[in-house]
Amino acid sequence: YEKNKKTQGFALSLESYLDLNRFSFRNTIEYSDKNYKGYLRNSKLFLAVVNYKVSSKLNTVLSANYTSINPVRDTINYDSSPILKKYKTSFNYRFNRRNKLKFGGYIRKKEDRFFPKKYNFEEKLLSLSYQNKKVGLYSFGIYNRYGITTNYLANSTDSKNVFFSSMQFSISFINNLTLGLNGSYQQT
Repeated sequence: YEKNKKTQGFALSLESYLDLNRFSFRNTIEYSDKNYKGYLRNSKLFLAVVNYKVSSKLNTVLSANYTSINPVRDTINYDSSPILKKYKTSFNYRFNRRNKLKFGGYIRKKEDRFFPKKYNFEEKLLSLSYQNKKVGLYSFGIYNRYGITTNYLANSTDSKNVFFSSMQFSISFINNLTLGLNGSYQQT
């Protein structure tokens, strides 16, 4: 709570964690009203992540995120404070210490807070990724997402098919020398 000669404002920040044997939960809530004179003003943030370990090799993650952060007109963050809603789920399977497979999906809506809006879209995507790595020797990963997206700023708000794929590979030759290769493909 803060008070000055002209206004009075309120802000709240709360984080909670729960970590049991197979179940973990994390939650973050931030709120500030329009009169609060701190760094964040007229902002809301809610994040909840639930992780359940089915076995030593399989776990599942559910998350929900709402972000409407409004930093005071700071030159660093002025152009990067969208309103974001994201709901995500994934199933992660670890074959062994080196190999992981992840399958999931998410719904994300991202809207520019400023006018004129530079972006306002919604995505509904399935994702599939595979990672293979040996620490200190090499790392390989391939990440794919497929689904539909709707651009609310376009003349037609029909949904379009989208596909994203990226690959990363790196190899370590000597103690501080790593050579890497990255590639990506997008069809939007």
